[in-house]
Amino acid sequence: MPAADGVVDPFADDPDGARYELSRCLRSLVDRLAEPYRSAVRAVDLDGGTQTAVSAGAGVSVSGMKSRVQRGRRQLRDLLLDCCTIEVSASGGVMDYAGPSSCTAESACTG
Repeated sequence: MPAADGVVDPFADDPDGARYELSRCLRSLVDRLAEPYRSAVRAVDLDGGTQTAVSAGAGVSVSGMKSRVQRGRRQLRDLLLDCCTIEVSASGGVMDYAGPSSCTAESACTG
């Protein structure tokens, strides 16, 4: 259904679709994080590892891994907010997002 400005929202009736498309963009943005934050976020948030297990594998303390994950998430949030408009529900779930046409799984947000 077209919005007041005539633009059609492809996710108006499909919040799961919005989350899926956003996750594709997020994976590309994770690749732009500096190390060691990139590997920490990837291992914990994308691959589902626990911070305890990932810290042991990386040879750092659990508190050190927690810091890496938190800083990486903060950097990821900043990258995401720089390139996309995100609508969240009262509970914090993604309801909709709009990214620039340059934001794809292959080429991440560039603007």
